[in-house]
Amino acid sequence: MSVYLFCKRGADVAVALILLCLFSPLFIPLILALRCTGEGEVFYRQERIGYRQRRFYIWKFATMLKDSPNMGSGCLTLRNDPRVTPLGKYLRRSKVNELPQLINLLTGIAGQISLGHAGFFAIGAYGSALLAKTWGVPFLAAIMAGCALATLAGWLLAIPAGRVKEFYLAMMTSGFGLLCYEIIKEWDLTGGVLGLNAIPS
Repeated sequence: MSVYLFCKRGADVAVALILLCLFSPLFIPLILALRCTGEGEVFYRQERIGYRQRRFYIWKFATMLKDSPNMGSGCLTLRNDPRVTPLGKYLRRSKVNELPQLINLLTGIAGQISLGHAGFFAIGAYGSALLAKTWGVPFLAAIMAGCALATLAGWLLAIPAGRVKEFYLAMMTSGFGLLCYEIIKEWDLTGGVLGLNAIPS
């Protein structure tokens, strides 16, 4: 295993464990609510094609009727789709129905792959560096704040990105990465192409 793959797998596991711990208080009430409403289905498995054309299943909280693919518009979900359960509408709107995919991430079935990752890394790195250098925030606190900024950026990007698929999703995430690059390169506050130096540690 290369150093990159080792680090990437470590990052996948760390992110999955942290987010599972953070959102675990939601899981039990959600599972009970889903079990007692709709058709009693808690999880939904959806087939995807991944690296080297390998087929795998991602997990989501069930938000539609069990036989939805054979009803109405089939695999296409429409606005105000009657196949979506009442609770499912809120789960879809908040993207909470996607949380079980953390299990895929933890087990290695899926991984964090995004053309916009460089943008998130830049927000976290430059954010923590500026906090430490310009405003005198302690190093560890600045690192945590940088992580929070990157997470917030990811959450905000996920709102529009969750509405597009395939090539459009790739275009949106790569565009986000390029936008971050151009802003950091041209902004005096970030040091432009020379970056920041003398960062307290």
